[in-house]
Amino acid sequence: MDKFIKEYRSSFLESDLTLYNYNPRTKFENYHDSVGYRFYSRPDNKLLISVWPGINYLDTSNRIQKLIYDYSKFISENETLIINSGFKEITWLGKDSLNNLVLLDDSNRCFLIPKDLLDFDPILYFADLEELINRFGILEIRNKSNYYHIVFDSENSLYYFQDSILKDTLNISMERIDDKWYISYGKINTDYN
Repeated sequence: MDKFIKEYRSSFLESDLTLYNYNPRTKFENYHDSVGYRFYSRPDNKLLISVWPGINYLDTSNRIQKLIYDYSKFISENETLIINSGFKEITWLGKDSLNNLVLLDDSNRCFLIPKDLLDFDPILYFADLEELINRFGILEIRNKSNYYHIVFDSENSLYYFQDSILKDTLNISMERIDDKWYISYGKINTDYN
């Protein structure tokens, strides 16, 4: 946590990590208005994308939500072709040996995704975010509407408040670092470490 305080606070705020809740069990999640979505990335370059209650609630002017929309719509529009290719259930977004994005099932059967379907490579994007999580030493990010709670272990965490008035309503013992950053004291109930 000390290294994060000295070197990484600004980098964290400038990164896309601020867009998600994160923990090692469920990975990257976001709840936006009436839609929730999750990206579960694996070290072997596979990505699971989940959205609820459905793609009709996504804001396609948002880069991440557009990715989910385009991906989900492709699967829906090509469902018959995918099933006829031998897929029983699509499990992962992955890459083939030529670095093309593909749908994968549990037996590693591949279904090619057109190169122009997605605006960016989501596998690379989330691998980069995982790299930041590791570099920053973060265990968990709790992204609330007006603050971030960044957990490093069961006894070390920081709060960043976008609005300095909110901190007074949380009833948490804290030490001020600057106007918006605070060290939290006390045990954090987590089972990730």
